[in-house]
Amino acid sequence: MTFDKNRDYKTLYSTDYVLVEVESQKPIEGYNIINHYTSVIDEYNLMLSKNMLEYIPMDRLTREEQNKYLNAMKGNN
Repeated sequence: MTFDKNRDYKTLYSTDYVLVEVESQKPIEGYNIINHYTSVIDEYNLMLSKNMLEYIPMDRLTREEQNKYLNAMKGNN
């Protein structure tokens, strides 16, 4: 991510992620490394692809599969 030195940064966003050590919760990369959640999903999907799996947005499912989720959420399994 490129930072604009003239901009006054005051907010961190829940859609941005950093890689941390689990126990200390301290970032392990530089403070200039910020990942948008989509890049985290992409990285995770690279690992999952070895097992022919991936995460996708639900709106990319076929209409039939979307309807199955909608019915399940309505309690109509």
